[in-house]
Amino acid sequence: MIAEVYLNGDRLRTLWTVPYSLDITDHVVDGKNVLQVDVTSTWFNRLAYDAGLPEADRKTWTISGPAEGSMLRDSGLLGPVTISDATLRSR
Repeated sequence: MIAEVYLNGDRLRTLWTVPYSLDITDHVVDGKNVLQVDVTSTWFNRLAYDAGLPEADRKTWTISGPAEGSMLRDSGLLGPVTISDATLRSR
């Protein structure tokens, strides 16, 4: 799982492992702030979905992937996204 984090249009960082958090103190402005998180999940769900399609309709191929009928895994931004005092150090 990879998450690219933007605040007020500025790309802050790419997060790819726990704890999936970062200090945004230097990017917060007085008033309204816009937080954007772009999440790219693992390939598992794409591979599992494609395994159930005719080969000509698949978008992915692998030597050994999930079997046809594999259950999809919870993935993506599973929330909640929070901004806490612990995330913001003293300004």
